[in-house]
Amino acid sequence: MEVHLLYCSENMLQPHVSVERRTDFNKEEDIMICVAVTYLIQPGHEEEAIKLFATLTERTHTEPGNLFYLVHHSLTEPRRFFIYEQYTDQIALDTHRASPHFAQYATNGLFNILEKREAEICVPLP
Repeated sequence: MEVHLLYCSENMLQPHVSVERRTDFNKEEDIMICVAVTYLIQPGHEEEAIKLFATLTERTHTEPGNLFYLVHHSLTEPRRFFIYEQYTDQIALDTHRASPHFAQYATNGLFNILEKREAEICVPLP
């Protein structure tokens, strides 16, 4: 399987659009979960992060509940990475986070070379 890391530029961001938060769903129902994570890697660890992200991406794509997993690398800040993920539901996200490859490449790999990590979990609008 070929893994691609896409590169993005901060000037490609769209203007902020204000929308009301979805509140009409039951936590027990199947609802797609989206995760957006920004990583700032410690200086000098960028190449190591790229290798860890590549392997994590390849393994995550094999998970039955994973719909989308794509790592982006900033063109303006070489230490900044952005991941966009989609899962069929919360169970699929929990399964991803409990997987051996997440433990190896994220928890025991990327998390050791992080300076900062910001994550946002979202659900689709109705």
